Amino acid sequence: MILVTGGTGLLGSHLLLQLINTEEKIRVLKRKSSNISILNKLCAHYKIDENLLNKIEWLDGDLMDVVRIKEVCTGIDTIYHCAAMVSFNPLDAKQMIKINEGGTANMVNIANVVGVKRFCHVSSTAAIGKAKGNKESNESDPWSYDDYHSQYSISKYNAEREVKRAAEEGLNMVIVNPSIIIGPGVMGKSSSAIFSYALKEMGFYSLGSNGFVDARDVAKAMIKLTASEIKNDRFLVTGENQPFKNVFEKISEVLRVKKPTKPANPTLANIVYWIEKIRSFLTGSRPLLTQEMIISANLKISYSNIKLKNAIGFEFIPLEDSIKNAGEFYIQNV
Repeated sequence: MILVTGGTGLLGSHLLLQLINTEEKIRVLKRKSSNISILNKLCAHYKIDENLLNKIEWLDGDLMDVVRIKEVCTGIDTIYHCAAMVSFNPLDAKQMIKINEGGTANMVNIANVVGVKRFCHVSSTAAIGKAKGNKESNESDPWSYDDYHSQYSISKYNAEREVKRAAEEGLNMVIVNPSIIIGPGVMGKSSSAIFSYALKEMGFYSLGSNGFVDARDVAKAMIKLTASEIKNDRFLVTGENQPFKNVFEKISEVLRVKKPTKPANPTLANIVYWIEKIRSFLTGSRPLLTQEMIISANLKISYSNIKLKNAIGFEFIPLEDSIKNAGEFYIQNV
């Protein structure tokens, strides 16, 4: 039997859509407040028989509840750990570290206790070290606390350390490090925020660049790696490296909205940041822009996918096709 955590998220939902086509029994650990209707919408989008969703056994639970986790993991052969919190707001740092690091520690500890045979952990490029110069970063580039890292990056790096520690204690694991994931999901959450931003026609684009990958490709890579003989290794899962400007323009074309034309340089971004900080203080609401967001949006990063391609002969969906697929879904479901 397979257990999936984070099954209602962007990646987890796409993983489930691929797993329900197998003969495996599937169990999903979810928060009590999670809305599973996104699976029905995705089935309609991809023209998948909704009756296949009946194969899924949904169980409520919390990553911090080790007693519940042990109950859910009993009888499980394979775990896909997708659950995580993504935020660049310092107000969320404590909770994010608790979920991403502490929750992962609980999952791998219990996996070893109950004898899970295979564990696939979803990390992030945020846990990959930065290559020197203009080279593409790869799995062997060292991550250092001395470099700039967001609280999200730190939480994902520490989560990986927990998985590697569990591997030394006997866990048979594989780690995937996806870049920015493009795909249909809940508008405004995780990387789908790129599409919601485009719909607002704000007119600005950030000056940074990053790696992008289709949600279907990440799910496919996870399944292939988990089914392989590869043990205790990590793989970058990234399709194309692109400037944010190019990505925003392609998204705007698909959504049929105005393309951004004004660069959000650091000076302008910092002015907006202070305006937001004052607004947040006066209204008691959460700021829409933080320093971590500004820094992350202006970093110029690229990642290599050579290791994954060589390991399992993987080919990626073109980014343009990924954007079109996601955009068409959001047009129908906004």
